[in-house]
Amino acid sequence: MSEPVLSVHDVVVDYPGRPPTRAVDGVSFDIHTGEVVGLVGESGCGKSTMARVLTGLLKPNAGTVIYRGEELRPLGLGGRAPDSTGVQMVFQDPGSSLNPRRRIGSQIQDGLDAAKRRLGATDAKDRPQTPQEWLERIGMDPEDAQRYPRSFSGGQRQRIATARALAAAPDVLIGDEPISSLDASTQALIAYVMSTLTIAQGAGMLFISHDLAVVRLIADRLLVMYKGRIVERGPAQKIWADPQHPYTKALLGAIPLPDGAQRMPTVTPPGTSYPLDEIVR
Repeated sequence: MSEPVLSVHDVVVDYPGRPPTRAVDGVSFDIHTGEVVGLVGESGCGKSTMARVLTGLLKPNAGTVIYRGEELRPLGLGGRAPDSTGVQMVFQDPGSSLNPRRRIGSQIQDGLDAAKRRLGATDAKDRPQTPQEWLERIGMDPEDAQRYPRSFSGGQRQRIATARALAAAPDVLIGDEPISSLDASTQALIAYVMSTLTIAQGAGMLFISHDLAVVRLIADRLLVMYKGRIVERGPAQKIWADPQHPYTKALLGAIPLPDGAQRMPTVTPPGTSYPLDEIVR
């Protein structure tokens, strides 16, 4: 396998308090070009904190993130350096990540401008080069470029946010719970659109979610996170078919079965904890 485009080495993040709260506890993994890695776990396990570290929004207390062979620099007050725009994120709530006062065409253009600053003349010509072309690529009307975010549904806004991020020609796209605010009928579609367009562009993707049922449909590999640690990792279909860690088994047991038998998912008793020393490598 080729060298990873993004490598995480023993990252630790503590939030201030008495005592401090450890949100991420020694996490390591790689993302390669052309693959989708799924990061799954319950709310509060550290997934979104990890996403903020990967995009430079949060500086870890320990550990490193290596992007294209160099340590990723945290964002400063002066904005993003051109080379750091190679890592893009699609946030959980498209309603707050899109500027309500700007037309969506101009926001997608921001991504195109970022790609030109970073890549210059080497920017691929086979990619969409205008906001209208990107709207067509995500299955929307090119004339929508003149409209404002409030004119669209949640699923459409998330497509627009995806187009803006991919217009920047990223090497890595981070999806931080990008489907959690959408209705069930839209979730799988948006996940598919994001993963397909990312891979078609030759980038790698980290798709973060608590919904293992959706993630396993698009992911090549899975990382299962619990209390700040990766407790199981491996090929998505292998983990789905034969989970090893008790927490992974609990996640799978909580998924309803669409078999018409009216069986309820397994309910984990409140306060249940799982051993962190049984980490599956």
